[in-house]
Amino acid sequence: MPNPETAEPQAPEQYSRAQKRLHWAIVVLIAVQYLAFDHMGRAFRAVLQGTEGAYDTTSVAHLSIGVAVLVLMLWRLVLRLRRGTPPLPEAEPDWARKLSGVVHWLFYGLLIGLPLIGLLAWFGKLGVAGEAHEIATTILLWVIGLHLAGVAVHQLWWRSGLLRRMT
Repeated sequence: MPNPETAEPQAPEQYSRAQKRLHWAIVVLIAVQYLAFDHMGRAFRAVLQGTEGAYDTTSVAHLSIGVAVLVLMLWRLVLRLRRGTPPLPEAEPDWARKLSGVVHWLFYGLLIGLPLIGLLAWFGKLGVAGEAHEIATTILLWVIGLHLAGVAVHQLWWRSGLLRRMT
Protein backbone atom coordinates (compact mmCIF):
# COMPACT_ATOMS: atom_id res chain seq x y z
CA MET A 1 0.00 0.00 0.00
CA PRO A 2 1.36 3.44 -0.79
CA ASN A 3 2.24 5.62 2.14
CA PRO A 4 0.28 8.88 1.56
CA GLU A 5 3.05 10.96 3.16
CA THR A 6 5.87 9.73 0.89
CA ALA A 7 3.92 8.20 -2.02
CA GLU A 8 6.31 5.23 -1.79
CA PRO A 9 5.12 1.64 -1.41
CA GLN A 10 5.14 0.47 2.17
CA ALA A 11 6.68 -2.95 2.86
CA PRO A 12 4.27 -5.50 4.33
CA GLU A 13 4.88 -6.66 7.92
CA GLN A 14 4.57 -10.35 6.97
CA TYR A 15 4.43 -12.43 3.85
CA SER A 16 0.89 -12.88 2.55
CA ARG A 17 -1.04 -16.08 3.12
CA ALA A 18 -0.49 -16.99 -0.55
CA GLN A 19 3.26 -16.34 -0.30
CA LYS A 20 3.48 -18.54 2.80
CA ARG A 21 1.49 -21.37 1.25
CA LEU A 22 3.55 -21.26 -1.93
CA HIS A 23 6.78 -21.28 0.09
CA TRP A 24 5.80 -24.35 2.10
CA ALA A 25 4.32 -26.17 -0.90
CA ILE A 26 7.63 -25.72 -2.72
CA VAL A 27 9.53 -26.93 0.36
CA VAL A 28 7.48 -30.13 0.34
CA LEU A 29 7.85 -30.64 -3.43
CA ILE A 30 11.63 -30.15 -3.30
CA ALA A 31 11.90 -32.56 -0.37
CA VAL A 32 9.93 -35.17 -2.33
CA GLN A 33 12.19 -34.62 -5.37
CA TYR A 34 15.32 -35.23 -3.31
CA LEU A 35 14.03 -38.05 -1.14
CA ALA A 36 11.91 -40.05 -3.58
CA PHE A 37 13.02 -39.25 -7.11
CA ASP A 38 16.71 -38.47 -6.89
CA HIS A 39 17.68 -41.48 -9.03
CA MET A 40 16.67 -40.27 -12.48
CA GLY A 41 19.97 -41.33 -14.09
CA ARG A 42 18.72 -44.67 -15.42
CA ALA A 43 15.59 -43.14 -16.94
CA PHE A 44 17.60 -40.27 -18.44
CA ARG A 45 20.08 -42.70 -20.00
CA ALA A 46 17.10 -44.50 -21.54
CA VAL A 47 15.92 -41.17 -22.98
CA LEU A 48 19.35 -40.45 -24.45
CA GLN A 49 19.63 -43.95 -25.93
CA GLY A 50 16.04 -44.06 -27.14
CA THR A 51 15.38 -47.31 -25.27
CA GLU A 52 12.47 -48.43 -23.13
CA GLY A 53 12.23 -47.52 -19.48
CA ALA A 54 12.42 -43.78 -19.78
CA TYR A 55 8.78 -43.15 -18.87
CA ASP A 56 8.13 -44.94 -15.62
CA THR A 57 6.37 -43.79 -12.47
CA THR A 58 9.52 -42.21 -11.07
CA SER A 59 10.41 -40.19 -14.15
CA VAL A 60 6.85 -39.00 -14.79
CA ALA A 61 6.45 -37.99 -11.13
CA HIS A 62 9.83 -36.21 -11.17
CA LEU A 63 8.94 -34.31 -14.34
CA SER A 64 5.48 -33.43 -13.01
CA ILE A 65 6.80 -32.14 -9.71
CA GLY A 66 9.48 -30.17 -11.55
CA VAL A 67 6.81 -28.45 -13.65
CA ALA A 68 4.76 -27.78 -10.50
CA VAL A 69 7.81 -26.18 -8.82
CA LEU A 70 8.36 -24.02 -11.91
CA VAL A 71 4.75 -22.81 -11.97
CA LEU A 72 4.66 -22.16 -8.22
CA MET A 73 7.99 -20.30 -8.32
CA LEU A 74 6.79 -18.07 -11.15
CA TRP A 75 3.67 -17.35 -9.10
CA ARG A 76 5.88 -16.54 -6.07
CA LEU A 77 7.99 -14.21 -8.18
CA VAL A 78 4.92 -12.34 -9.41
CA LEU A 79 3.63 -11.99 -5.83
CA ARG A 80 7.04 -10.81 -4.64
CA LEU A 81 7.25 -8.17 -7.36
CA ARG A 82 3.66 -7.00 -6.79
CA ARG A 83 3.44 -7.15 -3.01
CA GLY A 84 7.03 -6.92 -1.88
CA THR A 85 8.57 -8.58 1.13
CA PRO A 86 8.65 -7.71 4.81
CA PRO A 87 11.70 -5.71 5.89
CA LEU A 88 14.58 -7.57 7.50
CA PRO A 89 15.04 -7.03 11.24
CA GLU A 90 16.63 -3.65 11.92
CA ALA A 91 19.38 -5.12 14.10
CA GLU A 92 20.56 -7.43 11.32
CA PRO A 93 24.17 -6.69 10.30
CA ASP A 94 24.73 -5.28 6.82
CA TRP A 95 26.68 -8.36 5.67
CA ALA A 96 23.75 -10.58 6.70
CA ARG A 97 21.29 -8.40 4.76
CA LYS A 98 23.43 -8.69 1.64
CA LEU A 99 23.88 -12.45 2.06
CA SER A 100 20.14 -12.85 2.60
CA GLY A 101 19.41 -11.04 -0.66
CA VAL A 102 21.91 -13.17 -2.58
CA VAL A 103 20.50 -16.41 -1.10
CA HIS A 104 16.90 -15.47 -1.91
CA TRP A 105 17.67 -14.54 -5.51
CA LEU A 106 19.74 -17.74 -5.86
CA PHE A 107 16.62 -19.62 -4.76
CA TYR A 108 14.54 -17.90 -7.41
CA GLY A 109 17.15 -18.51 -10.10
CA LEU A 110 17.70 -22.14 -9.18
CA LEU A 111 14.06 -23.06 -8.58
CA ILE A 112 13.03 -21.54 -11.90
CA GLY A 113 16.15 -22.59 -13.81
CA LEU A 114 16.36 -26.17 -12.56
CA PRO A 115 12.99 -27.27 -13.97
CA LEU A 116 13.70 -25.48 -17.25
CA ILE A 117 17.13 -27.13 -17.59
CA GLY A 118 15.63 -30.49 -16.60
CA LEU A 119 12.89 -30.21 -19.21
CA LEU A 120 15.44 -29.16 -21.82
CA ALA A 121 17.63 -32.14 -20.93
CA TRP A 122 14.73 -34.60 -21.00
CA PHE A 123 12.80 -33.49 -24.06
CA GLY A 124 15.83 -32.16 -25.95
CA LYS A 125 17.80 -35.31 -25.15
CA LEU A 126 20.76 -33.17 -24.16
CA GLY A 127 23.34 -34.83 -21.92
CA VAL A 128 25.08 -31.53 -21.19
CA ALA A 129 21.80 -30.06 -19.91
CA GLY A 130 21.37 -33.18 -17.75
CA GLU A 131 24.81 -32.58 -16.26
CA ALA A 132 23.98 -28.90 -15.67
CA HIS A 133 20.75 -29.97 -13.95
CA GLU A 134 22.68 -32.31 -11.68
CA ILE A 135 25.25 -29.63 -10.78
CA ALA A 136 22.51 -27.05 -10.13
CA THR A 137 20.73 -29.60 -7.91
CA THR A 138 23.85 -29.87 -5.75
CA ILE A 139 24.15 -26.07 -5.61
CA LEU A 140 20.49 -25.92 -4.53
CA LEU A 141 21.26 -28.25 -1.62
CA TRP A 142 24.03 -25.89 -0.47
CA VAL A 143 21.73 -22.87 -0.80
CA ILE A 144 19.05 -24.67 1.23
CA GLY A 145 21.65 -25.38 3.92
CA LEU A 146 22.73 -21.74 3.94
CA HIS A 147 19.10 -20.62 4.17
CA LEU A 148 18.41 -22.96 7.09
CA ALA A 149 21.57 -21.79 8.85
CA GLY A 150 20.42 -18.19 8.43
CA VAL A 151 17.02 -18.98 9.89
CA ALA A 152 18.68 -20.79 12.82
CA VAL A 153 20.98 -17.80 13.52
CA HIS A 154 17.98 -15.46 13.49
CA GLN A 155 15.92 -17.67 15.77
CA LEU A 156 18.53 -18.99 18.18
CA TRP A 157 21.36 -16.43 18.23
CA TRP A 158 19.85 -13.06 17.36
CA ARG A 159 16.34 -14.03 18.57
CA SER A 160 14.80 -11.75 15.94
CA GLY A 161 11.62 -13.78 15.48
CA LEU A 162 12.24 -13.85 11.73
CA LEU A 163 10.55 -17.24 11.34
CA ARG A 164 7.14 -15.71 12.23
CA ARG A 165 7.14 -13.91 8.86
CA MET A 166 6.79 -17.23 7.00
CA THR A 167 4.64 -19.23 9.43
